[in-house]
Amino acid sequence: MDPEADPPIAWAPDEGPNEGPEAALSNHADAFTISSGTIPKQYQTGVRTPVMPPVPKITWLGVANAPEYKAQVHAAAGALNLAPVNSNGTVDVSRARKISFVNLSTKTIWAGVSGNNGGPIFGGGGWVLAPNQFIEFSLPTPFIGARMWGRVACKDAPTDPTCANYTCSSASGSIPTGCTLASPKGHVTLFEIHFGKTGTALDFYDISLVDAFNLPINIVPVPGSYAGASTDPNRTNSCGSIAFASNLNKNCPAALSEYKDGSGATAECRNQCGLPATRNIPLCQSCTGSGNCITNQNSLDFKNSCPGAYSFSYDDATSTYVCRGADYQVQYGVIGEKAFYIPL
Repeated sequence: MDPEADPPIAWAPDEGPNEGPEAALSNHADAFTISSGTIPKQYQTGVRTPVMPPVPKITWLGVANAPEYKAQVHAAAGALNLAPVNSNGTVDVSRARKISFVNLSTKTIWAGVSGNNGGPIFGGGGWVLAPNQFIEFSLPTPFIGARMWGRVACKDAPTDPTCANYTCSSASGSIPTGCTLASPKGHVTLFEIHFGKTGTALDFYDISLVDAFNLPINIVPVPGSYAGASTDPNRTNSCGSIAFASNLNKNCPAALSEYKDGSGATAECRNQCGLPATRNIPLCQSCTGSGNCITNQNSLDFKNSCPGAYSFSYDDATSTYVCRGADYQVQYGVIGEKAFYIPL
């Protein structure tokens, strides 16, 4: 089968002051880790001058695969996008891929990762990033894929494996940064990626808000690391960055929020169509694999927060991103800024 014809991965829905370290980087280094440290000062939060473009609102209430909906989403996502920069040379997609994680928030982040479709877990399943810290991994080919998230207000101890919005305890009682679960057991923003392996095979990546939002996670393909995605005119979102325009926690209805951070502020906002009690109501069940989905105000609230993210199942046309041979940078805590890459 032609790798470019392969469908994107079907990702199934999952059923304050920080209390952590403020200076030290706990990186849970392993064989995949290649570097860690502090990002260059000019990119640090409070130092860099943010570029905050106006982002058009998505207002379409109708069938989600309609041209009007796609046009509104692409305009909103495009306002935040970093223009793709292809490599000038030949990219070897069979090489090891680099993926870096950067904390640009003002809180310590407890990151989690799980293998997808049998993929290995790297970084010990999770690590801790203080503000303005980064960690970078090299993932050898073939690396199938992974799901990644972040949490705040954790207590990094085997006797108390909890966070403000997530419990990461396994049968062995692992600490929050040592996750061995197939999926995050909680209400979190998810970054998901499936790497193309050889030849012309594509990477598929996305941000999912199908279950919930807890913190912004921006994705930036590293400029010059990739050979582009596809010449197929039906392929959209080619090597694009995914960026957040707003923070859903600020105006989250009480009925959709369960957890608070250390200061008592809302720590997560659940997607109405991801809740067991409401996912079968007419507005949420009118979705089929053919893409015949009807948007509602709840899904549009999530979509406006991150125009490039999934806000309901089968939102593939505007939310599945593809690239070929890229390295990636994952940024926690950036809201409303035009996407940018940080050289490490």
